[in-house]
Amino acid sequence: MKILLLCLTAAICFSLLNVATADAMTECNTRTLNMEPKEALPFCQEACNLNE
Repeated sequence: MKILLLCLTAAICFSLLNVATADAMTECNTRTLNMEPKEALPFCQEACNLNE
């Protein structure tokens, strides 16, 4: 439950950013909002590594 809450919070924060060209960010947001935290994690990590 904590992981899901963390993922949803991250998705909300990421959605507040207006990053049009960030494929990793887009995939992170999409998969998190679709309740797919395990699939979203690699994309979210990549977005973080790119400082997005």
